[in-house]
Amino acid sequence: MSRLDRRQQTRLSCYLLFRRLFEFPGEDTYQLLEEDAHISLWNDFFGENNDGFHNIFSQDLPRLQRLKDKWSDDISPHRGRVKPVESLYKVWTTDPSCEMPFADEKGYLLSDWAQHMRHILQEIGIEIPDEYKSMPDFIGFELELMSILVEEDLQERQKLFLEQHLDWIPDMRKKAEEEQISVFYREMISILEEFIREEWRLFELDKSSAEKFKKFAG
Repeated sequence: MSRLDRRQQTRLSCYLLFRRLFEFPGEDTYQLLEEDAHISLWNDFFGENNDGFHNIFSQDLPRLQRLKDKWSDDISPHRGRVKPVESLYKVWTTDPSCEMPFADEKGYLLSDWAQHMRHILQEIGIEIPDEYKSMPDFIGFELELMSILVEEDLQERQKLFLEQHLDWIPDMRKKAEEEQISVFYREMISILEEFIREEWRLFELDKSSAEKFKKFAG
């Protein structure tokens, strides 16, 4: 029998569903969207704080082929206008001794954050597919890792990972707005941001990392 209570199970389900939504959409994921499983889950998670989330993905769900096209154009980590990869939104390294000319610039793959993610994934036995070798900090892997930490009820590691690695979601949301990607994926990113913001509050990171927390929309 699961050790997790209903709230924890809901959190786990949210991480797993977001992980699927950031992947290339297949038949199974599309069926979940058709059945409004995502809306039921968000309503369950946000409860009384569900400020208009019944309107998420408010436009009609595109046909599957159209959704695949939108994914490729909007959030593909390889050629999307908004690439959901942590390194691209953070400075390449915070090591003051690094002499690389782009050390304190953003927009480069395989940053310190990516190397850390690669180490964690290797440590727990998650193999990175060849097409993602240069982006172990793809959001799908980060959400999958959080789902494992939630399932194992490793709360201190959840808190640390939220603060160290899931602090860039507001920057991705801003990029999505600037690029004016499709409403579907723009709303999805906004809801992910709201979800992560609640996760930060759960672990009181809004108090201990107040400056970082200010980036989240609210």
